[in-house]
Amino acid sequence: MNVDFKQYRDLLVTYLQPQGAKVIALGAMLLFGTAISLVNPQLIKSFIDAATSGRSSFHALLGLGLLFVTATFVSQLVSVCTVYLGQVVGWSATNALRVDLLRHCLRLDMSFFNKRTPGELIERIDGDCNNLFSFLSGFVFQLLSSAMLLIGIIGLLFVENWRMGIALSLFSAISIVILIRTRGIAIPSGRREQEARTHLYGFLEERLTGMADLRTNGGFPHMMRTFYELHSSRFLTARKAWMVGRMSTWGITAILIAIGNIITFSISIFLYQRGQITIGAIYLMFHYTEMLFRPLDQITSQLQKLQSTSVSIIRLNELYRMQSAVEDQGCATMASGPADIRFRDVSFSYGDQGSVLDQVSFHLEPNQVLGLLGRTGSGKTTMTRLLFRMYDPCSGEIRFNGTNLKDIPLGLLQQKIGMVTQEVQLFQGTIRDNLSFFDASVSDERMLEAIQTLGLDEWFHRLPDGLDTYIRSGGEGLSAGEAQLVAFTRVLLKDPDLVILDEFSSRLDSLTEQWIQGALKRLLLNRTGIIIAHRLATVRHVNHIMILDGGRIVEYGCREELEQDSGSRYSRLLQTGLEVQTA
Repeated sequence: MNVDFKQYRDLLVTYLQPQGAKVIALGAMLLFGTAISLVNPQLIKSFIDAATSGRSSFHALLGLGLLFVTATFVSQLVSVCTVYLGQVVGWSATNALRVDLLRHCLRLDMSFFNKRTPGELIERIDGDCNNLFSFLSGFVFQLLSSAMLLIGIIGLLFVENWRMGIALSLFSAISIVILIRTRGIAIPSGRREQEARTHLYGFLEERLTGMADLRTNGGFPHMMRTFYELHSSRFLTARKAWMVGRMSTWGITAILIAIGNIITFSISIFLYQRGQITIGAIYLMFHYTEMLFRPLDQITSQLQKLQSTSVSIIRLNELYRMQSAVEDQGCATMASGPADIRFRDVSFSYGDQGSVLDQVSFHLEPNQVLGLLGRTGSGKTTMTRLLFRMYDPCSGEIRFNGTNLKDIPLGLLQQKIGMVTQEVQLFQGTIRDNLSFFDASVSDERMLEAIQTLGLDEWFHRLPDGLDTYIRSGGEGLSAGEAQLVAFTRVLLKDPDLVILDEFSSRLDSLTEQWIQGALKRLLLNRTGIIIAHRLATVRHVNHIMILDGGRIVEYGCREELEQDSGSRYSRLLQTGLEVQTA
């Protein structure tokens, strides 16, 4: 797959247009720098001819020398400013691109994330954007500057001697055609290099995340062996990409430079022997010839970068073309209040893995709490994912307060549902940051009120610095139970209509469990709730019990009635004291 001109143009327009003033200033500095580069050799030519003629005064020569030094200083100053402004433009553009890519990824459904490791996504969002940095920060401007310099050099060579102008014009035209024709040679090997790097980063992210299990189960040898294989693959593909790129660009350029030197030598000797040019003119032609190689080399270098950029654009376009299987086109509105949940013949499967839910139908009325039980893989967690619309059912429908989930905007639906899971994700920051998800608009008073409402004052007063208590990455510094308390407070601050608790009590100590049970009653007050549990004590106070097996509802009813029915599955579980094995 190749990148056409329209894709480059769209990328430039989209991300450079917001920086119009800086782009114009950058273009002006490049034009000014090019003009100075063309003038400097003329000053040296005048100095050489004046010095060799013997007719110029010392002051005239000194003036030419000082003018040359001044022009050189200004040229360097302009070059520094150009590089700085180019960096600013490039970083601003690529950062905006990163934001758009991340926003696009966050809008995709969970099946997208299930198929890709975080390391792979980091490489796509950050690594490919880094490759685009040089393209957006300098490619167009450098190419424009090189083209202006090339045209200026050839024009001045025509002024100096028409034979030299014609010869080097033809040489430059042929060189540019050759470079353009060979620029796509390294794209396939460059893409393989980036894919190898993506696999390596994905592997490292996954293994470093599971470092505790690797350490305790002796997984280091396998990790190091696989790391060596992936790193070796990356090295080999990178070496091949570099060699192909060098052979197809630098090698060709070196040959062209040699040919250019031969042309300049031959014509200069011919003209000087006939007295048609001066020593200063010979210097000027050689200097311009050397300068001619600079824009050709820059064009070559930029075209080589363009090969890497082309690979990144292809990969980013592939990412942009990925569409979420969950469409956010709903426009329904609804008032706040306890949710009414209804499943109607809902079936679902993860790809080709077989049916996870099979014709599930039930009705959970407002202000009721459902205890959801079942073995591992019975479909409990899948039901909650469908309620969040992380996925859509393969068949059937789900209604929230009488409205089909597909008709509710995803943002509104996420506001209406709060969830606490077994593995609570905490971030590096303070308790305040983790309760508010870094939202500065949530006041301390609201957080303290939520903690008090949930009856968690005793826990809160044990924190060394209150809301300013610092949590390290991954929640280090808090126990699993305390992390659950943070999650409960988050949900209350959200004030949802439906609360889902997924295996939340599986890792609690006795004191934390007391706090949790008290907070749970307050959290579910005037709200509908779904509690997924394997500890029967967790669901002893729910209104309804549902037991799933193989994706089907095998028992559903009022908890008290099921307790009194000796023939019910739930009653038998209570009598035997067995816990439901769940994941």
